[in-house]
Amino acid sequence: MITERDIFNYIFFRAKVSDGKVNELITGKHFSAAIEFYSSLKDASVRQLTIREKRSLAAKIPFYKFNGVYELLPFSVGDTANGMRLAARTKNNEESDSAISFLSDTKELLCRIIPTPTQQLLYCFSVNQEELKNFKLTLHPSKITFECKSSAEPVIIPAELAIEKISIEFV
Repeated sequence: MITERDIFNYIFFRAKVSDGKVNELITGKHFSAAIEFYSSLKDASVRQLTIREKRSLAAKIPFYKFNGVYELLPFSVGDTANGMRLAARTKNNEESDSAISFLSDTKELLCRIIPTPTQQLLYCFSVNQEELKNFKLTLHPSKITFECKSSAEPVIIPAELAIEKISIEFV
């Protein structure tokens, strides 16, 4: 079964995806919109410092404190990033016909919410790191918070929860 994480890894970290899944992604036409979405995001992103690099630099500057909080705002089909048009709707294998995407202003962090009939699956991605570790997700306006040790698995949130913005804080 192909997940949203598999599609992300296929574009950003291909070595992490098995040959069988790569073949399925290449031949499966229903993955093309999601593949195009992540490809556009990868093409539009400029090399940024990783969160680890930012922390390391901040540690070397005595009067600077790294504020590891990122705000991710929704973007839609008409939104652009560095002149590239990014699609936010996709068909996927998890009983959904649309996904909601949230992007940081640095374009290094992305959250995708995949709705299902009974719940929503929130995936977090970084274009600079294979996996995010030890972070806190806050969903706005409800201010519901999740402590996450890893972004390897999606966060399960109630189907009826409306989300206008997502904050990610590295702890």
